[in-house]
Amino acid sequence: MVKISPIAYNYFPKIKENSQSSTQQQCNSDFSSTLSKSFQCSFLGNFIPQFPSVDLTPVLEIGDTTCPACGVKTLSEEKFNSLIDEAAKIDRPIALMKFFKANKDYIPLGMRKALVVDEKLFRNNRNLTILDYFSMAKQSAFVDRYDCFSEIKKYLTDYSESLQDGELKNSINNLILSIDATGSYQEFKNNFFPVVNRTDFDKDAKEYLVFSLFKDLRGASLNFGIYGIHNYKEMPQNELSKAWAGKIFSNSLIKHLKIHNYDKGNNIANNSVLVCESCSKKAHPNVFMDFRTVTDSNVAKFFMYNYLSGIAKMMGEGKINPNRHYFNNFAYNISTLSKRRIEFSNSEIERLLTLRALSNRHESFAPIEQSEVDIPCACCGSTMLPHARRIDIQLELIGAKTMSDYVDILNRHNKYIGVYAKDFKNIFVDICKHNPSISQSEFMEEFVKRSDYFLKNKVFDAVSTFDKNIKYTEENGSKEQIELINIVRDRLIKYLDDGLFDDFNYSNLLKTVMNGINMDSQECTKGIYMMLNDMKTIAYLSTFYTPNDKYDNSDINQV
Repeated sequence: MVKISPIAYNYFPKIKENSQSSTQQQCNSDFSSTLSKSFQCSFLGNFIPQFPSVDLTPVLEIGDTTCPACGVKTLSEEKFNSLIDEAAKIDRPIALMKFFKANKDYIPLGMRKALVVDEKLFRNNRNLTILDYFSMAKQSAFVDRYDCFSEIKKYLTDYSESLQDGELKNSINNLILSIDATGSYQEFKNNFFPVVNRTDFDKDAKEYLVFSLFKDLRGASLNFGIYGIHNYKEMPQNELSKAWAGKIFSNSLIKHLKIHNYDKGNNIANNSVLVCESCSKKAHPNVFMDFRTVTDSNVAKFFMYNYLSGIAKMMGEGKINPNRHYFNNFAYNISTLSKRRIEFSNSEIERLLTLRALSNRHESFAPIEQSEVDIPCACCGSTMLPHARRIDIQLELIGAKTMSDYVDILNRHNKYIGVYAKDFKNIFVDICKHNPSISQSEFMEEFVKRSDYFLKNKVFDAVSTFDKNIKYTEENGSKEQIELINIVRDRLIKYLDDGLFDDFNYSNLLKTVMNGINMDSQECTKGIYMMLNDMKTIAYLSTFYTPNDKYDNSDINQV
């Protein structure tokens, strides 16, 4: 892994005129090598180049960018108003559930579970109203928040009992007495952090309290906040739908924010970012330095790449002025703010650099109309295949006569082999390398055998990862979550032991292992979704060497 340190550029930035001496000479002599160092430009020290900032204002009227701080899809005022108008026409609970589900990308990730109730109950009882739906969801959110307060209180009580009498113990006991599970989250927060931030507070206990228990409370409090509607019991059903939707979607309105506030009056380049309403309220240098960054920097990077990809696409489409430096400065500032917790690999850096090229394209973005510019997939990072290059490769394949010819074609166009196909390409090349004269029928038999073995190991790895997530849930999850994840594991192991996944058919696995389970429920943990995603990926990989009709029906909408 490499860090963006101190500046993320693979071009040669100008040096201030008074910056002479050996540093200037070194810059001149290392010009060519600098270009090959990708984002490394360490000889510049703390020099910060000055570039015009990109004007992101037009995007405020477009929306639909991913918030780089939390991952929600942002809403323009116009889109927000259209959603509220749509909600105002809904007067039945089932219709409102469908509405929320259809627009869940615009609902903050942690808030979605608050909308989950027993849909079957509402289908079987037509007398239930939107008020019943609202009340049930509100009660569920209240219980969730109450449980979070109780967990913190219990942990603090146990910690206090392990201490000898003294100032720290007194402070903790006073904090425990002040905790009101029905009270103000802000008041609790003001009392909580002065105590856990004490230098004599145990470090491990603090990390667990802040990065686990308090994190859950913060999310639960945000969820509960969407039910703060005055006189909701007296409202007409469609008015309640409108007010409730307004509370939910207002969190995702697109807002303009500085990336950081430490420029001390200087106009630091590209100190500009678009986030959602909820994240904009933080409005401080640590807006990207939250619990997620500390516990899983890969998730944070995923949100940021989606955001930058959206901005690059708008630049390429001419909706905002192109500015290649924005991506570099954004990445540099994030690296600085996160105190290097978010690190970028060489391949990730190359993806960021390619976004700069994408930002300068003013043409259609339909894949079949791609030019010769190599564009990475915003999701997996694979270099997408331009249409003209695809035709060239197809013509070469038609002219191939031996297995060695195929190997040459694979090696010649290696950069267009996606991340999911790399391992199969290596298997292909290795077989031909050890037996150059192998016939096509013999090759196919060996290729299927090795590929099958490769995927069986992938399944084993997926189960091992799932076991680790089960242990995490057993330590930190609710009783219901622990019960559900073990039910899923038992079903999965039986399905695999019976050999039912030997054909790598994900649809059948999903129908059997998740039969009768509401995948939108609060009990369905991240570990279950990760396992299903791993199995779905393995099923997709199997199509590289066993394409057949069973994959004609897409699984895309099933998870």
